[in-house]
Amino acid sequence: LWVCTSEGLVRFDGREFRAFGPEQGLPSRHVEDFIASRRGGFWMVTEEGVCRIPAESRTGDACRLLDIDSRQGEFQADCLIESSTGTVWVATNHALYRVSAGARKLIQVQVDLTGLEIQSLTEGPAGNLLLGTGNGLYAWREGGKARPLTGSNAQFGVNQMLVEGARIWMATTAGLYRLDWRGGDALPAMERIPTPGMPTAF
Repeated sequence: LWVCTSEGLVRFDGREFRAFGPEQGLPSRHVEDFIASRRGGFWMVTEEGVCRIPAESRTGDACRLLDIDSRQGEFQADCLIESSTGTVWVATNHALYRVSAGARKLIQVQVDLTGLEIQSLTEGPAGNLLLGTGNGLYAWREGGKARPLTGSNAQFGVNQMLVEGARIWMATTAGLYRLDWRGGDALPAMERIPTPGMPTAF
């Protein structure tokens, strides 16, 4: 089990916790996100940027930050994914980036979300990207336009998402929602899920 904290990346082996930070080769102690790569190793987002930990790395090896062509905004949690095709995407609150083919650079891609902050990121049922923003959920594919899935004037922020087949679960500032993907240009069927005894905002 790996846990991202502001005091380092923490590993729990079932018996004890061990923290990893700059002393063990990480670029920063503040770790925002961490995922396993299909190609081996791991991807990590810290407050300083994004780095890849190769499968053959040993404790103490430096985790080199990827170059970035134009940093905009702050890196954050729940905004790092490796798609089913192997493309790695990462978002700040103000921009979306694709990791280059050689895994050495973050390349900014243009997404028409003017005035909206990206709060979460995942792969959608159709292989597109789902962008959770401060004003609802958007579907986007490179070269196309971002399409609102929760209406054009959603009054909630999407903080986390989970995709199960054609179903999308959203933890939002207005509670828990379920969307059923219909494909094409049709808007998903959306339903707010009652959560008695739980906070209405996630």
